[in-house]
Amino acid sequence: MIRLIPLSLVTTLLLPLTLAGQISLTQQDGTISGLGHAASHDFPVVIETFEITVGPIDSAGRRTITVEIPSKAITTNNFMRDAHLHTRTIKVRKHPWITFVVTTRAQLVPGTATLTGQLTLNGITNEQTVEVTISEQDGRLRAEGSLVIIPTAFGLPLVVMGPMKVQDYVDLYFNLELPAQ
Repeated sequence: MIRLIPLSLVTTLLLPLTLAGQISLTQQDGTISGLGHAASHDFPVVIETFEITVGPIDSAGRRTITVEIPSKAITTNNFMRDAHLHTRTIKVRKHPWITFVVTTRAQLVPGTATLTGQLTLNGITNEQTVEVTISEQDGRLRAEGSLVIIPTAFGLPLVVMGPMKVQDYVDLYFNLELPAQ
């Protein structure tokens, strides 16, 4: 549910964003990271490079948000685990990009929203839901949220390396600051 805010605040925050059109965000604007889970422990999942494009509002009041991640930009901070991830799990040469595309009427104002879009990973596209909270601090907007990815839903195998067996869920979190307009 997105909260309504006074018209004067909407004008102050939204008008510059609406007029600016497209907004681009990269790793310089925040982070996307999370946790993979094995039976015996959790391990970091870090997205080192990404580009998020927030499109302008169209005539129907919708905007498209596109997230593009090079598959090779995913790391677990462990050389051997990363090599296995890139060559045998995701197969980055065959599937070099991970994308998430959502079209929404949600506004770029403080509040919360559940966004549902299409996530393409490992050449398979599935519906994915993302919880987003936008807050305002010192005149800048910050978007934070989370999602859970189920690897087997995208045809990814659950890796077994010795006593470690990867579980069938990865928690991802993002924290992004929208650039000043």
